[in-house]
Amino acid sequence: MSSLKSFKLSQLAEILGAEVEGDPNKEIFGIGTLINSTDQDISFIARESYVSQLSTTKAGAVICDSNISKIYEGNKLICQDPYLLYAKCTKLFKEKPLKETGISKLASIEDSASVSEHASISNFVTISDDVVIADDVLIMPGVFIGKGCSVGKGTILYSNVSIYDSVEVGNDCIVHAGAVIGSDGLGFAKENNEWVKVEHLGKVMIGDNVEIGSNTTIDRGSVGNTVIENNVKIDNQVHIAHNVYVGSGTAIAGNSAIAGSTKVGKNCTLAGCTAIVDNVEITDEVHITAMSLITKSINAGSEEEIINKCIDSRNTSSIMIIIYGRNANDRSPYVKQEQLVKMGFNKVYVYPGGMFEWLLLQDIYGSDVFPTTIPERDLLKYKPKQALYSNLIEY
Repeated sequence: MSSLKSFKLSQLAEILGAEVEGDPNKEIFGIGTLINSTDQDISFIARESYVSQLSTTKAGAVICDSNISKIYEGNKLICQDPYLLYAKCTKLFKEKPLKETGISKLASIEDSASVSEHASISNFVTISDDVVIADDVLIMPGVFIGKGCSVGKGTILYSNVSIYDSVEVGNDCIVHAGAVIGSDGLGFAKENNEWVKVEHLGKVMIGDNVEIGSNTTIDRGSVGNTVIENNVKIDNQVHIAHNVYVGSGTAIAGNSAIAGSTKVGKNCTLAGCTAIVDNVEITDEVHITAMSLITKSINAGSEEEIINKCIDSRNTSSIMIIIYGRNANDRSPYVKQEQLVKMGFNKVYVYPGGMFEWLLLQDIYGSDVFPTTIPERDLLKYKPKQALYSNLIEY
C-alpha cells in the first residue's frame, strides 16, 4: 500500500520504540500484508500461523517479535507486541483529512455560536445557537449541530453526522459519517390504548478520545444523561439507548444494542451483535462473546456465587467455563483454571491474550473456523483449518 510519506527503518524504530535488524536506511513508503507487500512496504506478523508466508513475502521489512526474528533473515523491526506496533505504525501512514482552517461561505452558523478561528467548517454545515466549537475541530460537509452543543479540541465530525441539542463531545473524538447523537429514545406510556410520549429532557455527554462508528445512534437521556466515558470505541451501526452509561476503555463491536438505563463498566468488550436489556449493570472488565443476549446484571460478586451454585448442583463435569486474560503476559487465568479443575470442573478454557481480535475473527469467519472452545489455548499458536486471507480477498 503506497503512500506519499516515507520513513527510514531507523526512523520507524526510534519513533515506535523497536529494535532494527538489517538495513537501517531502508526506505519505507507504506504498509501491506505479507502477501501483497512490495519492497517499499513494511508488513507484520503477529501469529505463528503466518510463518509460512515469510519465505515468499516481498516486504521491505517485517515487524515481528524476538522468536520470529530468529527464523526471518530480512529487514525487521523487533518488538514485544507486533500487533500493537503495527497499530502505531498505521498512524504514521494515515492520510489525515485535509484541514483548511476557516469557515466555508456555504456553511450556516448562527450569530450566537462560538467557533474557533482555528477550526475548519466545510460546505453545508449547520451550526445552531449557542454552540461552542473548539480549536482544531474539523467538521466535514453536511453536518448538523443543534442548539447548545459543544465540540472539544481536535475532534473530527465526518459527513452527515447529526448532533441534536445540548450534546457535549469531548476532545480528540472521531465521529464517522451518518452517526446520530442525541435523538429521543423509545419512551411511551399507554392511556386508553393510545401511546403518550415521554419527552427526553436529558443530554448526551461524550468524553475525550472517543470514536463512534458510521450510522451509530446514541439517544439522549429521558431524565438525566446518557454518558460515554473517555477512550470508548464504538463500531458501526451500534445502538445505545437513553440513559446508558458506558465506562472508559470499553469497546463495542458492530450491530450491538444496549437498552435504556443500563450501565456498562470500564474496559469491557462487547463482540458483534451483543444485546443487553434495560436496567442492568455490567461490572468492569467483562468480555461478552458475539451474538450474546444479556438479561441480568453481571456484578463483581457474581463469579463466586455462580461457582458455588455449580458446585452445589454436583454437575461440575458438564459445565463449560471460559476465562479470558488481559494479555499474553497475564498469568492469573491459569491460576484460576487450576483452582477450578481442583474443584471438579474439567471443561475450563483459557485464552491468555488477543481476546478481542479472536472474537472479531470469529465474527468474520464463523465459529467453525474460530471456535470458542479449543484445546489450543494460545491465539498466537492457533492454526485454523483454512487459509484466512482467501476469504478476505473475496470481500
